[in-house]
Parts: sequence; C-alpha cells; structure tokens
Amino acid sequence: MTYEEAWAALQDPMTDALVLATIAEQHPELAPHIAAHPQLYPGLREWLIALEDPRVDQALGIRREKPVEAPPPIQPHQSTSAAPPARLVFRFDGSAGSYVATALLAFLITAITLGILFPYANILLQKWRCEHTYINGMRLRFTGTLGGIMGHWIVWLLLTIITLGIYSFWVVPRYTRWIVEHQEVDQRNLVRQF
Repeated sequence: MTYEEAWAALQDPMTDALVLATIAEQHPELAPHIAAHPQLYPGLREWLIALEDPRVDQALGIRREKPVEAPPPIQPHQSTSAAPPARLVFRFDGSAGSYVATALLAFLITAITLGILFPYANILLQKWRCEHTYINGMRLRFTGTLGGIMGHWIVWLLLTIITLGIYSFWVVPRYTRWIVEHQEVDQRNLVRQF
C-alpha cells in the first residue's frame, strides 16, 4: 500500500480494522492518525500505546507520569521500523441445531431442483457460516446472491457437460473465488472479545 493510499484510507471513517493494521505495518509514521481513527480496535491500540510516542499518546488522550523524549520528526514516505502484524482473533459461535436446519434446507433445495439451485443452497450454508464467524469482534457477512451467481453457474454447468466433466477443474476455483470475494467484515456488529 502506497503512502498516498494509506493516507486516503485514514481519511475514510469506515476504513476497516484490517486496513488499519496494514497501514500500521507499512507506514508507522502515520501512527498518530491511526490512533485517532474511529475504527481503531483494542489490539492495535495496545500496540500504539507501546510505541510511547507523545503524538500517539495525545491522539489517544493518554497522559504518562514521566515525560517521554519525543523522537525526531519523521519525513513523509520514511519508515522507522516494521510494525508487528496485526493479531487477528477469530471466533465461531455456530450450533449443531442451526447447522442441521440450514443443511437440511440446502439439501432439499438441491434435491428437489435436481441440482439446478445448488448455488442457492450453498449461499444458505455460506450465510450461516459467516453469521457465526467473528474476526476481531466483527461479524463476517456473506453478500453473494442467487442473481449474482446463477448466470455463471448455468454457463459453468453447460461447459462441464459439453467437455464431459473436464471443465469442472476450472469451475471449482472460480466458484471458490466468487464465494471468497463476497465475504466482508460487518463493522456494525462489533462484539466484545473474550
């Protein structure tokens, strides 16, 4: 991430915590601005406090008992040291009961439609998994829709049939990419980490 991209991301109050961690790692000279960002998460805040930088302390509203000698000013595009990678805390709270209900519904949809609506059944399972997964206290959210995948699915299915199954080797990574690219961290549902 370039300095300009990092600076632009810090100007956006909705920049997610993972981007803030990347900025801290690649551009530690922006630490005071990271400290003032509304999406600052506890782990990154603790790392910033450990820097004992008066500019960071001021942004965080921290008063230290003994004064800390201020480091020389840092010029833009200059990095002092690499920040430690952000610690990602994953948590999953799904239950067997909710999984069985979702999996049974997905199976019935696939069986009744003879596999045509398999993508919709898989969307149900992906939404269940994401609704019960948290990263640094923020719930994962699946944004994929049947309309967004159905056109691709029909083409992939036809090409697989025409090539006698050979095209399925391309379908799996493309379908996996679609699933991964339709997941995002929902910052509106921040929960306390244990």
